[in-house]
Amino acid sequence: MEQRYDSIKREPLGRSYTRNYNWPEQANNGNMVFGLPSKDSANAKEVLYPSHGAAPETAEHAEMYKKTHSNYFAGEQRNREYDWQANPTI
Repeated sequence: MEQRYDSIKREPLGRSYTRNYNWPEQANNGNMVFGLPSKDSANAKEVLYPSHGAAPETAEHAEMYKKTHSNYFAGEQRNREYDWQANPTI
């Protein structure tokens, strides 16, 4: 029953699928690198978890975050910045 599936021929049980990639010669001898080297040597731990702590959030940043993420404090009323005087005929 399972023999009718093409995946059985391409990916037999117990063996991984051979994709027959055509890699360049640099990849075969281990001399291939991806990306560009960075100009300064930054420690990944220091980038993710700064020892001096997170930068303080300013009121300007808080307002931008509210606008982009709709993240308001509990009980805080939304200000949608409508211009009610734009159409005075209503």
